[in-house]
Amino acid sequence: MGEAAPAVLEVLREALARHERDFDTETWRQDTPGTAHSHTQTLYLRMPPTITRETVFESLEVSDRRLMDVPAFCRAVGLVAKLAHGKPARAMIVRLHPERAVAQHIDQGGYARATHRYHLTINTNPGARLVVGDTAVAPLPGQIYFFDKSQPHTAENWGRTPRDHLIVDVWK
Repeated sequence: MGEAAPAVLEVLREALARHERDFDTETWRQDTPGTAHSHTQTLYLRMPPTITRETVFESLEVSDRRLMDVPAFCRAVGLVAKLAHGKPARAMIVRLHPERAVAQHIDQGGYARATHRYHLTINTNPGARLVVGDTAVAPLPGQIYFFDKSQPHTAENWGRTPRDHLIVDVWK
């Protein structure tokens, strides 16, 4: 779909490094029983005010979390939404651990139907890829990808370093 300028990507990586410890602050996504995301960590940037199974799947209410005050994160979310010609809904930075995968799943519920999803690759390695249906792509750093979350999908990281993506949902 597009690409973030190298300078934007570098500032985003620096901000991510400064907020490394924040990955352990909110663990709902990886800790929820039955989750497809047990091998991930998440920095929530824009989410429902309260994160529960019900609000994740059905709520259209979105508010900025404290990490949206980080200028690099805020600018990156705005950039992705602008390139997608829309307004940002939820946003998060997701780390997929080395030699792990997200279980195949389909995003469901009212929120999933109300939004489109985009991934901005921050950090990656040759063993990382996204698979949607029968299509696999090895995202490049700085690249922004449309992601059809209504299709069966997974993310894989068979490399030796974490894979970090900024995920931005944009209202339909």
